[in-house]
Amino acid sequence: MLKAAIVDVDGTLYDLRRVRRQMAGRLMRFAALHPFGGWKTIRALKAFREAQERMRCLGTALGQADKAAMMCDYPAEFVRACAARWMEREPLPWVAEARYPGVAEFFEWAKRRELPVGVVSDYDPREKLRALGLDAEVAVWAQQEEVGAFKPDPRGLIVAARRLGVEPAEAVYIGDREEVDGAAARAAGMPILILGTGRDWRGIVAHLEAAIGREEKAIVSV
Repeated sequence: MLKAAIVDVDGTLYDLRRVRRQMAGRLMRFAALHPFGGWKTIRALKAFREAQERMRCLGTALGQADKAAMMCDYPAEFVRACAARWMEREPLPWVAEARYPGVAEFFEWAKRRELPVGVVSDYDPREKLRALGLDAEVAVWAQQEEVGAFKPDPRGLIVAARRLGVEPAEAVYIGDREEVDGAAARAAGMPILILGTGRDWRGIVAHLEAAIGREEKAIVSV
């Protein structure tokens, strides 16, 4: 029986590619105005993302800035500052503009149905949720000590389910990447909905209405 929903953030609640295009333009303008610091920042961010993918394969999420610092030969403090500015603070106005259709309606529906909603993300999602105008009962991210691993490691989903007071099989996980979100959900024993190309959430409510009261463990695209 469906008792909770757990949701990915980046690329699931909003158009991540659109936001990255905006940020790429801002970074290029920053580099043009500040050539030394700008290109140094770009190199640090590239190393930070590469470190994430390497750590994803290794099943860990702790010490990402330190690993990236070794890759780009910059101080870890500088790498952390770059990531905090360009991956956390600067994107927030565009995150709000890039929210997918039907997302707010889904959260409103879940509240009416008294279906608790949690989010699981690679990084602290709370500022992005505020920018999106959304409220979740539980927020879990990979760097938390209780988790310590990027998806597809299932620990984040298991922790989110536990904090929501349900078993993994009693929650549905909604994500956008089969190779990451689908794999994490299967490893956790959690039903999964993979968003289709249009990323329109308006079909999800109808799907979950039908799922409430019955078991559902298949991967479904909507």
